[in-house]
Amino acid sequence: MRIDVYIPLFLPLLLTAAAAQVGRRISPAPAARVLTVAAVLTAAASTWALLLLAATLVNEAPLVATETGETGGACPSRCRWPSPSPRSPFSG
Repeated sequence: MRIDVYIPLFLPLLLTAAAAQVGRRISPAPAARVLTVAAVLTAAASTWALLLLAATLVNEAPLVATETGETGGACPSRCRWPSPSPRSPFSG
């Protein structure tokens, strides 16, 4: 995977380091606006990067691959999730 996906995850660290400098050099009202916009953009970029990383795992899930018909040659019977609870001998 390319490094482009991971860069937005490190942006909050850079924002943390830059926030103190911006807070000292700019008056409080504009500094609050600038840091708020920067925080929102950083959060959006981090969320997008996490969504891209999660999207790469969707094709790995057997149920999703089976439903979309992209089993990759695997037998659909092998693509089933195990039952979350074992079958009880008392259930009919």
